[in-house]
Amino acid sequence: MDSSHKASHKKSSTRRPLLIRWQEAALKHPVLVHFGAAAMLFFIIDYGLFYVIYPEARLPQQIATEIFIVVMSLIIPPSITYWSLRNELGGLRRRVTTLGPAQAINVVVRLVSQEMKALIKDLEDLKGFGVTLETEKVNEWVGERCWRTMDGRYIGTSSHLPSTYMRILDGYLESQQAYLERTEHTDSVRIVFLDEEELKQDWKDHKAKYEEFVNWHKDNKVKLLLLPPERAKSLASIYTPRNATDMGWWEGELILIWHYGEDRSEGALQLQVTFVGEDDYERCLSFCERAMRDKLARPFPADFSETPWGF
Repeated sequence: MDSSHKASHKKSSTRRPLLIRWQEAALKHPVLVHFGAAAMLFFIIDYGLFYVIYPEARLPQQIATEIFIVVMSLIIPPSITYWSLRNELGGLRRRVTTLGPAQAINVVVRLVSQEMKALIKDLEDLKGFGVTLETEKVNEWVGERCWRTMDGRYIGTSSHLPSTYMRILDGYLESQQAYLERTEHTDSVRIVFLDEEELKQDWKDHKAKYEEFVNWHKDNKVKLLLLPPERAKSLASIYTPRNATDMGWWEGELILIWHYGEDRSEGALQLQVTFVGEDDYERCLSFCERAMRDKLARPFPADFSETPWGF
């Protein structure tokens, strides 16, 4: 990226949390938020203008100015909402107009409306019980919905051995690498929940895969930590839905929670989403932060080099 694009990306990143909070409030309480903001703007501008800047204004001027202030105060809040959603609304409008000729726009809008209802239903299911996927479908599913769309800092947790991770989730790392290149984040973290003896055996049995896993994190500036699984389970019993330990957290956006079946490396699993501002999001956030800062957390071992005598 050139310097101007970097500056623009940094500026947009700093204002994103404020816009997200505005959008959430405006969607939950549209009348209260927009009219409340309009009333606040009116009183601030009115007081500043007639009591501070121009207290000697004549009555006709005051009336005309008051009308103008009222109109502007009513226009500004919905304009902020539209401005914060302009890219999404513009993209939707362009897609609708390209789906059919002008005569068919009304039909297209009705079809899109029905599809939106189905998507909302799927999203509600995803937030609740979760979506069930086969392990081999996870990489594509997460890549399309999370890695290509999320911008927040990523913190992930995993209970897979390095060799298993590289076998079943190598596509996951490819998508994460594309995300890192797009966002230019260098502060991502992955916390692995495994016993050191398990790791040592994995290093002995699958040294190439183990080193590939470690080197990927080093090359992509992703901090790699190790925490005993018993400690992770203890924290999960306090914070996470269904005592889940594996998850991906895109800071300020969402957390993707992994619920496994009997075999963590094969078969079906469930992916559950919780969005910023929700109770599950806050609890999972606390789980990740506690795991990162836990006194038992330490840097992930790059190898287990041995002497000729086996120790």
